[in-house]
Amino acid sequence: MGAQSFKCDQCSYTASVVGGLSSEFKGDTVTHVCHDCRELKDLLVRRYERGAQPIAAGPTLVTPFASEPTAPTCDRDRNHRIERWPLDEGNVCPRCGGQMEVSRDG
Repeated sequence: MGAQSFKCDQCSYTASVVGGLSSEFKGDTVTHVCHDCRELKDLLVRRYERGAQPIAAGPTLVTPFASEPTAPTCDRDRNHRIERWPLDEGNVCPRCGGQMEVSRDG
């Protein structure tokens, strides 16, 4: 699942995030809200490590192995208060508390 553009109708805050769990090249990310930055962020929760086991010809094709879970931290300050973006509570905007919807224009 790739990033989507979410927009708050009340304050016009926008964020380009997955909106949940995503598995990408570096590892697994989950959308979090940083209460100090008042922003949505896709943060790494499990890092993939590259093993030395080739899956095909060529020096770069190797089998990824998942490492232990990584404690997510804000990319601006590791002491910021973060939590998973609670999707079951209706895509709450981290700035004003309004509802965020997937933006159709970008």
